Amino acid sequence: MNLFVTREPAVELFTRVMAELGTIESVDGTDLLRLPLAASRDSVPRIRVRFMTPTELKGAEQPEFGVLMARVRDRISTLRALYGAGPLEIDFKAFGERAGRVTMSWYELVEMPAERVSRRTGQRHSIGGFTGVIEYAGELAEFLPYLEIARWTGVGRQTVWGKGEIAYEAF
Repeated sequence: MNLFVTREPAVELFTRVMAELGTIESVDGTDLLRLPLAASRDSVPRIRVRFMTPTELKGAEQPEFGVLMARVRDRISTLRALYGAGPLEIDFKAFGERAGRVTMSWYELVEMPAERVSRRTGQRHSIGGFTGVIEYAGELAEFLPYLEIARWTGVGRQTVWGKGEIAYEAF
């Protein structure tokens, strides 16, 4: 579990409350993890992104890189606005244009239909999405820090239900 509130009393309070509820027995790894957004100066021409849990990205039928990075960028900016130093101070449009120039060179995706039923209302909600692997090609170095953060935060809809877990590798 990742806790985005970084003030020490919040971490201690969260741990104590969860222990009192009997939800957790112990907490390890409470050190603050800082993930910088600075891009590497090394060229990164190709990456492979693995979508480990069902993922749903608004704005496209195919997970083109521009759409993926728009969702990653928006999630990071929102989390920073809510829990950190404020929203990202970047040119969102220019970022999106650069990401849009990256191409999908290979993919193997599987649609994973799934749903949950609300105990309160009885309504059914889709929690499915796609899983699999996509390889992207282009100028990718600037985007690696964002993907590293997304590895911790998830990407796309319903990440709080475990959707959108990713891993990536440059090659």
